[in-house]
Amino acid sequence: MRFSYEPKRDARDRKIKHEWNEDHAGFVTDRAGNPEGKCPANIDIEQAEALLNDGIPDSPPEWFKEHPKYFYNIHDGVIYKAVETNPGKSYHAYPCRGPRSRDMTARMQRRLLEKAQQKNCLSAIQTWFADNP
Repeated sequence: MRFSYEPKRDARDRKIKHEWNEDHAGFVTDRAGNPEGKCPANIDIEQAEALLNDGIPDSPPEWFKEHPKYFYNIHDGVIYKAVETNPGKSYHAYPCRGPRSRDMTARMQRRLLEKAQQKNCLSAIQTWFADNP
């Protein structure tokens, strides 16, 4: 099954919080003091959708829907996590923090490191994990 990447619809859309004008991923601190992932401004919808459909699906044990709860992938040395936008049809993604990230299991960390090795970017992902615990 292929999933689509759903862009923001308007300025009120919550996905806008993951945007900024930089051509690299990063984090800012929100009003509550939590890190908020920001996506590179130069990723287009086609790229985002290709990354989504090439991602590693993941769901917690209590997830009983037919589609995955999350997808994880790597792009330019950054880990991205995709979450549902329109259940069963579309997702939106954002840069994901490292090993202590909410919902990221040790198994997913290993799978991401394996994918990084296949994509010849293992050291970049190890650095991402170290810099973004």
